[in-house]
Amino acid sequence: MPTAVHIPPGSTPAAAAGGQRCPGVPHLTRRRLADRRHRCPATALLRSRRTRRTTGRAGDHRPVRGGRTAGGDGGGRPDRHRGHEPRRRPTGRCAGAGRRHPDGSPVVGGPGAAARRVPVSDWSLLGLAADPVPGSPSELRVLAAGFAARAEVDRAAVGDLRAASALLATGWDSGGGSSVAVALAAPVTAFDRGSLALTSGAEVLVAYAGRMEERQSRCAVLLEAAQRNAATITMLESPWPVAGLTPVFERTRQIRELAGLTAGLGTEAALLQFEATLDATATAELLGESLVALVLLAVRTVTAGGAGPVGSGVPGSATATGHPGSASVAVDPALLAGAPAVPADPAAAARWWSGLSEPVREQLIATYPGLLGSAAGLPADVRDRASRASLAEDLATAEAVAAATGSGLPPPGTDPELVRAQLAAAGWSEQDITSLLGSRAVDEALARAEAAAGGDPVQLLIYDPDAFDGHGRAAISVGDMATADNVAVLVPGMGSDVPGYLDNQLGNALDLKAEADRTAGTTAVVAWVGYRAPGVDVAVSDPALAAAGAALLTQDLAGFAGTRTGDPGRTTVVAHSYGSTTASFAFAGGADADALVLIGSPGAGPADSVGDYPGLGPGSVFVGAASGDPVTTHAQLAGDGFLEGWEGIAGASAVLFPGVVGMVGSMRSRLGNDPAGAGFGATRFHAETGSTNTLDPANHSQYYRPGSESLANIAAVVKGRLHEVTVAPPRPPGTGHWDGRDPEATHVPRPPR
Repeated sequence: MPTAVHIPPGSTPAAAAGGQRCPGVPHLTRRRLADRRHRCPATALLRSRRTRRTTGRAGDHRPVRGGRTAGGDGGGRPDRHRGHEPRRRPTGRCAGAGRRHPDGSPVVGGPGAAARRVPVSDWSLLGLAADPVPGSPSELRVLAAGFAARAEVDRAAVGDLRAASALLATGWDSGGGSSVAVALAAPVTAFDRGSLALTSGAEVLVAYAGRMEERQSRCAVLLEAAQRNAATITMLESPWPVAGLTPVFERTRQIRELAGLTAGLGTEAALLQFEATLDATATAELLGESLVALVLLAVRTVTAGGAGPVGSGVPGSATATGHPGSASVAVDPALLAGAPAVPADPAAAARWWSGLSEPVREQLIATYPGLLGSAAGLPADVRDRASRASLAEDLATAEAVAAATGSGLPPPGTDPELVRAQLAAAGWSEQDITSLLGSRAVDEALARAEAAAGGDPVQLLIYDPDAFDGHGRAAISVGDMATADNVAVLVPGMGSDVPGYLDNQLGNALDLKAEADRTAGTTAVVAWVGYRAPGVDVAVSDPALAAAGAALLTQDLAGFAGTRTGDPGRTTVVAHSYGSTTASFAFAGGADADALVLIGSPGAGPADSVGDYPGLGPGSVFVGAASGDPVTTHAQLAGDGFLEGWEGIAGASAVLFPGVVGMVGSMRSRLGNDPAGAGFGATRFHAETGSTNTLDPANHSQYYRPGSESLANIAAVVKGRLHEVTVAPPRPPGTGHWDGRDPEATHVPRPPR
């Protein structure tokens, strides 16, 4: 990345911080901007990769202390977190807000009032030593206009050069015109891209000036409110005339309330100052990207004799050379225009990556970690490095934001409910808190996996803590995804999200890997928490979330396959509970793997039999269904309509099946046929728990139990040792749903090893 570009004096908010940068923030902000997922660098604080939604204007996440009470002024800021109307630009009494003197100091005063500078001491009312948002938006706009004018000149030059080139090519005999046209190709390209870089720089400056002006306006409102509060406190503290009119205890109460309101104003002003500092740093770096593009284009124009391939070493290649003896560094022209366009197809993405030089790869990983970490088809170690970089930046940002607001972060390991309470009190949104808990869960899961992996690689293949309103997406592979002989992808069921379930899913992955490693051949097991799963409520009987999750599972399976090197190996999907319905939708839609294992399944979704899975061959679908599992029994019973019409079933279910009420919530399951039934055609294996009590929800969560017959059978499928699978009888044929009979209930499971 280029170094920060200096913005003229009086226009850089970072100067208020004495040139200091918030720890971990500049690199974070650079990534957020480079990924082009935020228009405003400052609002990238906690809304890192939220590409699935659009929110209000910059600063929506700031803690709110608004409202007027007891004659005091809270700054007039509406509470956006409680559904109030969006804020409007201050008018009337605050019409002077945002105007600046030539020296950059703010103008305070209403219409017709004499413009006056704000003394430094006035900012102390908000607990600040100086103007929190210094700078002149008008000067920035003048600079932007200069950029735009120069870009227009370059565009005109491009037109002239292209016209001259075409004229020479057709009007000059003996090939001379063609030679000149070839020689002009490089400067034409340089002027063309240079004009784009200048235009981009102008847009950056104009947008930054608008954000600066908005923050200055808000700060002026906050300052005037603090001044009014201070004046009211002075009046309340005076002995006359208030003393004779207002009781002492009432005056004391009002003074405290006003002081509290002013403290809230100061908190918001401090956050505005922090945002302004981030914004200045990020804008300077983004502006620097535009300017360094011009420099690189100039290098290309000087060193190139034409338009050869990048990094090829032939005339026309873009090569920047350092001091004598240094290695040449290939510069990909795609990097000059912002984030690279990584092909969506995994095979195409793999070819694109393999065609890049090593220096360019390193630059991309450092600059666009969020983009590369989720790119299907890139090598597993590349995705892991990029995803870990994104994780580190997110955790650093959360620390910086908490420090700026004075709340501090509870240490890792703190009860999540306590974390929620503390950060909510500090003004954090529910989504930001959930996202932070997800990031911490990923960090802790990586540490746990590395401690238990015994030297095997641990790879973070998916990391998106902001997906699904902060509930996140993540995938951790225990074992080398690129080279393992066997790969298992575990799909979780209801109630699974990154903050609350990743640790459980990782535990399942570690247990399965330990069992698989008992026999020859290497195995990588992926703890996948990658879709919006239903909660423990009636939504669990709705297949809509399963269908949506199936698309993500199919996409990720293709992406994992694209990370392989050499032999594709054997891939097995192991799906539990509602996740089995999700996986069934995926394979009915053409997902690719070698085997599918459905455990604790409430239904196979759209599949009536294994013949509805086009990508799976004969004998490649396996089912584990404990006879005492309430999900594979009562949920199926409800699906057959057996309980239909029983009034109060939802309330009765809550008593009979604590923790699994939603499994029969709609009285008629829509999740599909029982895959353990004889008519489905899958191979059922022994998965008994030793209990046939179909009212015990614990029987639904024993399939990965270490040493169990169920786990041994799953591992045998994953390793392709199908002769070791202990086959159980299917449930009797009938309507396609469990009818209360199960021959497996008489099976005595082997003792755990």
